[in-house]
Amino acid sequence: MLLGRIEAGDANAFEDLYSRTVRRLYALALGVVRDRGMAEDVVQEVYVQVWSLAGRYDRSLGTPLAWLFTLTHRRAVDRVRREQSALERHSQHQRETSALGQELIEDLALRRLRAEEVRACLSTLSARQSEAIVLAYFGGHTQTEVAAALKITVPAVKSRIRDGLSRMRLSLERAGRA
Repeated sequence: MLLGRIEAGDANAFEDLYSRTVRRLYALALGVVRDRGMAEDVVQEVYVQVWSLAGRYDRSLGTPLAWLFTLTHRRAVDRVRREQSALERHSQHQRETSALGQELIEDLALRRLRAEEVRACLSTLSARQSEAIVLAYFGGHTQTEVAAALKITVPAVKSRIRDGLSRMRLSLERAGRA
């Protein structure tokens, strides 16, 4: 029996089994995976498995050819499932990336629009109010740091920021944006 000799490491027995069965196993694999390259890979994997696991063949479960067909069919189906899963993951990633890209574009456009509105509102403020707001909100400075930078008191900074923000809110409300 060829599988017994293959289990013992007989390369000639393996070559004999290969030459007797390769066309049929390839045809089966090709029928399942529908791709020549993939079918070749499946068959190669089956023969590697046969070489290393020939001792696992159980005569009571069927003929050696039936065992080879079973191994080939299982491998081919696994390959199709793996490929399908990879395609689904790729498609899902594409959908998510596309949706995310659209959200990012919309978010960017909205931010630019708001930035323009804020700049327009800032231009309606006094230089003192605008300067205090820019340092505090866009510069990330505390009121104490703004006071030190402008060489004024903290209450004066608070007043300039409060009055400036109030004017900006009114300007945005008039424009229908707040």
